[in-house]
Amino acid sequence: MKKRIISILLAVTLVTSLFASVAIAEDTGDTESITLEVTADKTSVKPGDEVTFTVSVVDNNNYPLSNLGFSLSIPDGMTYLSYELNTTETDNFRFIYFNEDILLFSGASAKDVSGGSWKVMTFTCRVDSDNTAGSSFNISVKNDNRLFASYEGVESGVVVQQTYSVNIEPVTISIPKDDAATPTVPVLDTVTDTSISVTAVEGQVYMIKKATEEAPTVESTGWSSSATFTGLSPNTAYIVYTYFPETDITNASDVAHSSPI
Repeated sequence: MKKRIISILLAVTLVTSLFASVAIAEDTGDTESITLEVTADKTSVKPGDEVTFTVSVVDNNNYPLSNLGFSLSIPDGMTYLSYELNTTETDNFRFIYFNEDILLFSGASAKDVSGGSWKVMTFTCRVDSDNTAGSSFNISVKNDNRLFASYEGVESGVVVQQTYSVNIEPVTISIPKDDAATPTVPVLDTVTDTSISVTAVEGQVYMIKKATEEAPTVESTGWSSSATFTGLSPNTAYIVYTYFPETDITNASDVAHSSPI
C-alpha cells in the first residue's frame, strides 16, 4: 500500500514538473503593428510593359514574426504572369494562387523572422494592350479576413504569443497622358468697334485681353469655348488667347495667341 502511494506521489510530481517547465502564456494583447508595403520597379508605364511588384514587411521594429497571411487583387487592365518567394527570409511560408484576379500568401515560418525590413515576395504583371493614356492602377494588400500577422515561440521556457495589427502601404502605377496638339493661332474672322470674332477650332478654348494686360495662363479663370467677344472698348488693341484644355488622355497644351487686333 505504501509503495502504491509513493508511486502516485511520484507521478503527480513528474506531471507537475512537466507543466512547470513550459508555462503557456496567453496572447499578450499588445497593440504592436507591422506594415506591409507594395512597391513597383516602375510607376510610369505604357501598354505591354511588364511590372514587377515587391511585397515587404517594413517598420516592424524588429518584432519576430512567424505567421503571415495576406491577399492581393490584380486590378483590371493588368494580367498576372508569375511570382517568386524570398525563401531566404521566409522558410516554409507557402503561396497559393487562386485565379487570375487574386493572389494569396499564407503560412508559418520555420524560424522567427525579424528585422526592420525584409522582402516577402515579388510578382510580375503585364499592362494590357488595350489600356489608354491616363489609366492608373492601385495595387495593395487587401484589408480582409485573410490578413494576419503573429508570432508564437518559446522564450525562457514560456510559450509567447503575439498578434500584430497590420498597416498597409499601396503603390499606384499609371500610363502618362499624351501631350496635347499645338493649338491653332487665332485667326481673325470679323471685327467691329466693340466686338471681335476669331475662327473657332474644335476643342480649343478662348479668352480676350487688352494688349496692355498680363497674358492669361491655363489656370486663369474666364476661358470659354466661344470665339466671339462683345462689349469691347473702341479704339483699343486686344489679343485673343487659346489652348487645348486637359482631358482624360491628354495634358493641357501651351497657350497660343493672336497678334494685337
